[in-house]
Amino acid sequence: MLSIVSAAFGLVGVASGEPPLGWARGVIPALAIVGLQAGVNGIPEEFIFRGVVFDRLLVLLRGPAVALVLSSVLFNAFHIPSDLAQAASVPWWQVVVAAMLNPNITASGLIWGYLCYRTRSIWPGVLWHTTGTVFGITFW
Repeated sequence: MLSIVSAAFGLVGVASGEPPLGWARGVIPALAIVGLQAGVNGIPEEFIFRGVVFDRLLVLLRGPAVALVLSSVLFNAFHIPSDLAQAASVPWWQVVVAAMLNPNITASGLIWGYLCYRTRSIWPGVLWHTTGTVFGITFW
């Protein structure tokens, strides 16, 4: 359901004349983008941060609340190198602070972690993560 919502927001952008991530180039490139994003972002990140990190923290800390927060902090930190690469003209320390306080990544990490906890599966997060990335929209 959440993936459908992400796709719907993306289609609204397409309808308004702003095709995200090359969707205007045709069906084959669009499907290639979906596969690439699933393989590069959705599956590996959810496997690492929800399937491994969150799962280990859940066992170690014996509770979901702190495990969710810590795995989300690590998820934010993982994105710092790409943020630094995209903001070359901004001082590095400002980029790091902004990345760690980014409400979109924090909320996404918490919600994808909660989905993993409730469903005992990384796949709901993988689907939502991939569709959100493919359509170029943030959690909000």
